[in-house]
Amino acid sequence: MGCDSQGNLSDAEFSKPLPSIGIYVAAASLICGVSMFADLLHGFRHRKFWFPCKFFSLNATTLTFITICVKLSVDLNTCMPSRQDQLAKLSSSVLVCTVMANSMPSLGVMVNQDLLMNLMALGILVITDLVNICIQLGTGAIYVFPQEHALVIVLTLLMFVILSFSAITVPATKRFLELKYKKSYELL
Repeated sequence: MGCDSQGNLSDAEFSKPLPSIGIYVAAASLICGVSMFADLLHGFRHRKFWFPCKFFSLNATTLTFITICVKLSVDLNTCMPSRQDQLAKLSSSVLVCTVMANSMPSLGVMVNQDLLMNLMALGILVITDLVNICIQLGTGAIYVFPQEHALVIVLTLLMFVILSFSAITVPATKRFLELKYKKSYELL
């Protein structure tokens, strides 16, 4: 990228880093997917069918990976005209919804402060993602799968509401179950 002798900006180099960014996003998505799959296998192997979040729990590290994974859907100024590019935007949005569903069991092992902070960080990420998708739908940047994007927006909002309400009940439920456990332990 540079200027010619007349001071005109040459934009021929602007798209040069896109393949590297794509590999970066694909690598982060692969790490998320492999971690979620490892949790699935760990759950089956130890006969814990609620799929405990040993490898992919809701924390700062996984939120960073999720942020990298949704780069394509929140990118407002990169032209992504092909069908595959539009599918990549949709796939990164679906990944956010899947990650929220997968990380729900990790709410039970968090302390109240961590629970609130991680939920707020996830909320900021989800709202940013959904607002950017809506902007792209409104401006026509997303034009290949508009109905699918709208469905993913609704499902993502629904999943975030479920996750939020579950997080609200987790501390009280944990206290109740601990109290019940202590009482039953005293009776034995």
